[in-house]
Amino acid sequence: MSGPKSELEGRIVAHLEEIAEQGESFDRVSARLGEDGFARAWSRVGSADEIDLKGSVERAYEQMVNDLQSLFDLLEADAHDRGALPDPQYLQTGSTDGRRRWWEEAGASGIDTSQSDGSQSPGRWRRLALYGYIEHELATDLIGWTETRDLLQHAYAHRTEEAARRVWRAMHSLRSCVPQVAKAVLPIQDREIDGSK
Repeated sequence: MSGPKSELEGRIVAHLEEIAEQGESFDRVSARLGEDGFARAWSRVGSADEIDLKGSVERAYEQMVNDLQSLFDLLEADAHDRGALPDPQYLQTGSTDGRRRWWEEAGASGIDTSQSDGSQSPGRWRRLALYGYIEHELATDLIGWTETRDLLQHAYAHRTEEAARRVWRAMHSLRSCVPQVAKAVLPIQDREIDGSK
């Protein structure tokens, strides 16, 4: 088979393989490092080995988050192109008009928006919950875990042991949900145009 569908399937497989590979790496390195080693490295008092392992576990975590997000973005864009979901590009502009148009299309697509705040732009995990593939509580957790990824990439202002242990717990909470989230994202590719799952 060739063409757009096989290209899409190839990209899905690549993301799933990367998620699995990085998950296994995260598990191996976490087992070697341990929470105490991570806390020491985070606080700048760890050994050279602990510091190196901390970097490896952080990178694996970042990659899992990045690939989960990319997988969702890929499938959501494909579903929009088929007319099954609203255009996520409306939300990228940050404009009131774009947000309004997204909510209008969501309602027209059969998405239950009755309990939603239409004045807000739903991020990708909130949209996954709105589409009916995860619970809103998990979406809230995913938003927080993604913010942990952003912390690893952009800011080390809080290099305390307490902050290190919060980050460690957040990373492991996401890791435990990775299979569930990947499985929840995949049905988007089969979403029908009338908005039904």
